[in-house]
Amino acid sequence: MQNLRIGNLIRGAQERDAIHVAVAPVEAAEQLSPGWHVGVSEGKADRLRKTIGIVDPFLREPVPAGRRFWLFLYPDTITSLRHDWSHPEFGPSSKAEDADPIAISVLRSFAEEIGEEYETTLDYLAQMADQGYVDGRSIYDAIHEEVWDAYERLTGTKVEEKHGSFSCSC
Repeated sequence: MQNLRIGNLIRGAQERDAIHVAVAPVEAAEQLSPGWHVGVSEGKADRLRKTIGIVDPFLREPVPAGRRFWLFLYPDTITSLRHDWSHPEFGPSSKAEDADPIAISVLRSFAEEIGEEYETTLDYLAQMADQGYVDGRSIYDAIHEEVWDAYERLTGTKVEEKHGSFSCSC
């Protein structure tokens, strides 16, 4: 298997492939456009610092100052990769699993109950928490309350405060 060398022009014959890209949620210190090269300090991205990546190139509009977005880190700059990467400009990852083994146990049991992988289940819960409802029902009606409590403890996301509850009046 050949190294793809993303960020360089292709030399020679290549086949289609897929890649992992390290991304980090950061806040725009100023208005930023998709694809701009930016640096980061204390979780805020701007164009004044040594660049370490680009503003999410898939966005279709600029990121206003104060809004969070995905920073795509330059290829070959991260120092480890296990979907929990490290990079010199970011501190050590906070491992929520180390902080709350009971929450992780509840979420693993839930993943098993619904027949999904643990990481897939966390992604599913994050999407639901973002929407606030599923199939016209409040997320609290769709998922056991103890699962949401564990999710909140594990991720630090206060789902109830962010979205309140949703109900359909039909």
